[in-house]
Amino acid sequence: MFKGTIFVDGSNFLGSLSKVGIQIQIKDYETFFRYVFDESVKIWSECLRGSSVTTLMNRVYWYAVGSIDIWDFNKPETKQHLYEIFNKEKEPKKTYMNLIGKQNAGMPQNEVAQKAWDVLFEETRAWYQKRKANIDGFGNFYTGLQRSSDFIEVISCGHWKIKPLTKVILEKELDTRMAVDIVTLESIYDFALIISGDADVIPSIEYIKKRGKHVGVVELIKGFPPERKGQQFSNRLGTVADFVVKIYEMDLVKNGIASQLTDDKVIKSYEDID
Repeated sequence: MFKGTIFVDGSNFLGSLSKVGIQIQIKDYETFFRYVFDESVKIWSECLRGSSVTTLMNRVYWYAVGSIDIWDFNKPETKQHLYEIFNKEKEPKKTYMNLIGKQNAGMPQNEVAQKAWDVLFEETRAWYQKRKANIDGFGNFYTGLQRSSDFIEVISCGHWKIKPLTKVILEKELDTRMAVDIVTLESIYDFALIISGDADVIPSIEYIKKRGKHVGVVELIKGFPPERKGQQFSNRLGTVADFVVKIYEMDLVKNGIASQLTDDKVIKSYEDID
């Protein structure tokens, strides 16, 4: 019997669901991963020259962002620190001064600068609170996800590094932990399925291939499957993997695994960080 393990970059995966316009209920994630696994086995069998194989999906490892830089905007020292950054760096001070200047023609430059800072600070506070609320909300989501299945294991390892005034978020540690596990857990699987768009896992893929393992990458695609399924992949992972598994939006909907999002219903995902 051959064993397969699925490695999921949680932020990338939830973002992909949002981009193709579908959502999956917590109770249906187990069904989703079983569907993906079964589709993968079909393609993997073709790679083995049509050999009949008996397979077992032994585990899904879902890597999640679980923390964020802590900024207390109620502390005077926090506001002072950000004010010093505001005055030191050209952006976003220039942008906000231009905006306030256009809205308040004739206002003295020192007043424009103060007004620009006040507006930026309040916008930054609101933006950060929304980001932090997302992290807190996903804690409940992941608790429910792990309780819904015996073989989905959520690994909280990622961290959001924040640059508040420029609203830049850098995701740290998640891709590194996932890449390390792909290598260190090689003894438990014969083939690995990767759900990620991050090229940082490519060295790990190349390494385990040299160790005799097979690797497939999963791509979510909007719409219906074409009559003939091609083998192209939209990012670099597909060029180093042994095979590509294309999962189509409408196949998931048709099989009752996912539902389409309406215009007034937006999936909650890590992509909501702009």
